[in-house]
Order: sequence, then structure tokens, then C-alpha cells
Amino acid sequence: MGPFLNRVLDWAGDRYYGISTRGYLSREELGSAPDCGSYSPTPHRVLRLLLRHVPSHLARNGILLDYGSGLGRALVVASRSYQFRRVIGVECSESLCRKAMANLKAAHVRNALVVCANAQEFEIPPGVTVFFMFNPFLGEVLRIVCERIAAHRRPFAIAVCNYDNFEAAIAPYTRLERTSNGVFENVSWAVYVAD
Repeated sequence: MGPFLNRVLDWAGDRYYGISTRGYLSREELGSAPDCGSYSPTPHRVLRLLLRHVPSHLARNGILLDYGSGLGRALVVASRSYQFRRVIGVECSESLCRKAMANLKAAHVRNALVVCANAQEFEIPPGVTVFFMFNPFLGEVLRIVCERIAAHRRPFAIAVCNYDNFEAAIAPYTRLERTSNGVFENVSWAVYVAD
């Protein structure tokens, strides 16, 4: 499928949920730290494919934590189309946090929370069963986030897109098993499970 059709499908997905999450913002435009990335949303089709590979016993009535939640697309889709009891977004950009909260309100999502915080300093709340990342952080931020996730009470799953940096950062934590992975619409994705 070509880039034009993907843009149309993302526009349609945003319209379906009543949100506005399309676009790209550079790290400089966001005022992000060097280890943090730019903003671009997870394509709707990739997000749905990835969430379908999360073990259902972890998604159903579980809690999803989206690191780098941006404008909230993954939070809206996880809340409205999957059976998560709660969805939490962690985002360091105050501007994106405000817009994500507006998107959640527009989509009538009531089981979501957006926390404006640095991911490496954010304390993972008890009960998180699924961690989600799209274009995860780099360097020290990613190492600290992976260390915190690996120490989290099991069972849990990690769903990640564009996972090359993540794979290297998570390697020291051998109790995580990659249960599925692939490439879809030029986005590499993987699901890891810790039981």
C-alpha cells in the first residue's frame, strides 16, 4: 500500500474516533532532550496489528502504559477498541499532553490518564500489564525505562514499533521472550512477554 493511501487511512481513523493526531514534529520543535524522539503517530493499521498480538489475558481488563504518548492516538484506540480497564500515557512535552487530553475528551475516553513527565523519572504504577512504545527513546533514557519495565511485577507484555534500539536496550533482561514480530507498512514491530 502506498504512502498516500496510508495517509488517507490515518485521516479516516482519526475522523472515526473524533481526534486529531496526524502530523510530524521534530525533537527541536518539541523542545525534547537529545535522547527523546520526534513526534509522529503510530499508523492506525500498525497499531491495530500490534495490539492484536498482545496476549488477550494481559489486555483484557489490564492497564496499558504508553511511553511517549504524543497526541494520544494509541490511548484512544486501546481504550475504545480493546478491553483495557485503564490506559495511561507518559509524555514529556506539555503541549502534546494538553492536546492528548483534548483528544481523549473528544473521543469520549473516560478511562485514560495523561501524565506530563520524563519517562526515565516516571514511577510505573502497580497493575500495568502492557507497555507500548512507538519509536522509543534513545540512549540513557531507553536504558533506564527498560530497567524499570524489567523490574515490574509480572506478567506483562511490551509492544514496540521500530524496535531496533529497544532490542539492544532490553537484551540484558533475559526473562523477556519475543513472542511475535514483523514488518508492516515499513514499520518494524515486536511483542515481548514476561511471565
